[in-house]
Amino acid sequence: MKKLIYLIVLIAIVGGGYWYYQNYLANDEIAQQQENSLGAEIVWVEGGVEYKQGESDWTRASVDVELAEGDSVETLADGRAIINFDDGSAIRLDNKTRIVISSLQPEHVSIQNEAGQVYARVTKSVRIFDIQAGETIYESLGTAYKTINKEEQKGVEVYESKVKVIDRDKNETIVEEGNKYLLENKADDKIENKLVKISEADIAKDVFVIWNQEQDKKIIEEEVTDPEIEEPAPTTTVVVVDDDGETPAVPEANLTLIAVKTDSGIKFTWTVNGINVDQGFKLVRSIEANPVYPGNDYQYLTNKDQRSYTWGIKDGKTYYFRVCQYLGGKCGVYSNNVKIAAPLVEKPVENPSGEVTSITLSSPAAGKVVWKTAGTSDQGFKVVWSKTSGPTYPCREGDKYNYLTSPTANASVLEAFDGAGDYYVRVCEYLGGKCGVYSNQIKVALGSAAAENPVKSIALSGSGSSVSWTIDGYSKSGFKVVWSKASGPTYPCREGDKYNYLSDPAARASSLDSFDEAGTYYVRVCEYLGGKCGVYSNQITVSLD
Repeated sequence: MKKLIYLIVLIAIVGGGYWYYQNYLANDEIAQQQENSLGAEIVWVEGGVEYKQGESDWTRASVDVELAEGDSVETLADGRAIINFDDGSAIRLDNKTRIVISSLQPEHVSIQNEAGQVYARVTKSVRIFDIQAGETIYESLGTAYKTINKEEQKGVEVYESKVKVIDRDKNETIVEEGNKYLLENKADDKIENKLVKISEADIAKDVFVIWNQEQDKKIIEEEVTDPEIEEPAPTTTVVVVDDDGETPAVPEANLTLIAVKTDSGIKFTWTVNGINVDQGFKLVRSIEANPVYPGNDYQYLTNKDQRSYTWGIKDGKTYYFRVCQYLGGKCGVYSNNVKIAAPLVEKPVENPSGEVTSITLSSPAAGKVVWKTAGTSDQGFKVVWSKTSGPTYPCREGDKYNYLTSPTANASVLEAFDGAGDYYVRVCEYLGGKCGVYSNQIKVALGSAAAENPVKSIALSGSGSSVSWTIDGYSKSGFKVVWSKASGPTYPCREGDKYNYLSDPAARASSLDSFDEAGTYYVRVCEYLGGKCGVYSNQITVSLD
């Protein structure tokens, strides 16, 4: 009789596990993809900081603004900002810096440093974290580094661990801690493309680096001086998961972890009973039982309501995993161990063909191109341009390219590398060493419009909440529309002023709101010069409700 009871219990456990898998783990793929994309958030701003979502207009940034792939952030002459990522990494932006978030996938975080200086503090993980500046990729192999993309200097400085530099010709250079590697340095070109020690004198005169070291020190102190929480005794219970995804019953615990091998990696789900998880979770792994944080590789999951996650491990190796209650700097309660083999997926170096069927290219603003893709380009895109029709990759003599590694990239900024004039532009699906499908070809004027046609005057008109203007000249960085209840609104704004930023040089209209209650407002529009205004329009008054 006892054997029959045990058999019934075993069938119930296995049947329940199968039902859980079928009804919870294996449905709603779209929701899973959205959940897997990491979050990014502006957590600190100082001075003038702006952001825009995709191709929308620039807006003044504030703390708690959430960012997604394709979003941009720009600091003005007096601005700085800090952006945190869900995996625990952060980037800090110097004055006059502009970035675009290219990828927030769990296996690859990628940032475009379009101008200025970006300091990255990266948490160690199996995912790739890189910053691209022009045609150069700076891939993190450690913790802390600064990328520089200024007119007078371009390169990287490494302050902790090391960075892999990948140039336009795919040449790789490893830059160790305490060194800098400058691709351009107009003050002294003799140190270009060489590993050079960062001196104490270099640091002493770099206010951005000094500020970042102060921020790093705060992080380290917070991790060391944690609240008085007793470290839990590590559990030795191990749940072994086979290739069929069947999981035996686990002992009752505050956190219970289950894992299943999938084509995209290892999918985890967990339950929480009676513990506070307001600060989220750490999912930790090791080749030995009882992985811990800090100490082992991890993923940081900030959402307290999250109960599943796919870790894109595809190396075929066997690991132990636990999920833990994150308490700021270390873990509290840990789950059971789960032992599971990751899928083995060998990514080809070069694909004979891709999945893209078409790419449509256009230019919404001077010096910038955008595109729409039918299909997915797993290895990103090459944007190629030249004064000669039909630019290609690999490049002919006189061609130039930008490489955007993210499959979701859809925009790029071009430069007049061969002097002012008309350039032919195409974008292609990158297949590793060559291109697949190319877009249509367009012609873009670079370098000439602003220099040959400076702004002479702007004429503003309008009534109510709508204003428009005409311009004699060309404003390559767009316009600032400023308004206030006090006469003479300016940018940078006085107290009581407000602005809209329109980055498109072709913009000729804007909408206003009564941010300071209903009444009469004074309005002007100006040529934007990056951090300040140039030529202003006439001033008009409008009534706003």
